[in-house]
Amino acid sequence: MYTMKGVLNVRNINLQRKVRFRVKKEYDYTREKTNPKIKIGRFYSDFLNYLEFYPNASIVEMDTVIGTSGGKGGKCFLTLLFRQYNFMLIYLLPYKQSKYVTQVFNHLKSLLGIDEFKRLFEVVLTDNGTEFSDPDSIEIDFNTGEKVCSLFYCDPNSSWQKGSIEKNHEYIRYILPKGTSFASLTQEDCYLIASHINSVPRISLNNHSPYDSIFLFIGKENLDKLQIKKVNNDDIDLSIRLLKK
Repeated sequence: MYTMKGVLNVRNINLQRKVRFRVKKEYDYTREKTNPKIKIGRFYSDFLNYLEFYPNASIVEMDTVIGTSGGKGGKCFLTLLFRQYNFMLIYLLPYKQSKYVTQVFNHLKSLLGIDEFKRLFEVVLTDNGTEFSDPDSIEIDFNTGEKVCSLFYCDPNSSWQKGSIEKNHEYIRYILPKGTSFASLTQEDCYLIASHINSVPRISLNNHSPYDSIFLFIGKENLDKLQIKKVNNDDIDLSIRLLKK
């Protein structure tokens, strides 16, 4: 303490143990905890078993993308990718917490209607993040108690099991490189980013864009509700300039 206050004629660099050891970070007790029992019946092996019975199921991969890290976090993206079409939705969360993920799914259920939600979000596959620790709020329509989708978790440290969404995050990072703050972003910005990303032709889709590929499956009315628009090839911008126009 006296060294740090400059009372003694010695610096921290002269104290080898002071230089060698880092100050231990204080544990954040506000962090959500995950009950391991929620995964029963929702393991990746259960996901594979489900697909054996329903091979044509609509699969939506789910993840989060953070901006500038530090402190207790801040604004981040919830990303939802329709695997077969590489079509991605982006929602802005004020914090990386399960209650905000729930709010997005409640919004989608209300926006699309339960029947359409059941058809489009038949299966949701995600990782083991604490922001996904309330699967019931995603699976259940609390107005009726009906189960309207099935959520499954990837195995720990196996991001390749939802590799499509991990790959698509690269497009977000073209526009918002790692370390970029999301503090000034709005949901309208997210719609804009998603519209440009979904308009990029992909080799994996026979040079069609995700927007074009999913058009017949999801329908123009739903695309309009989700506020995703087709951007002409010459107007696509995957740089930070997109948000400065």
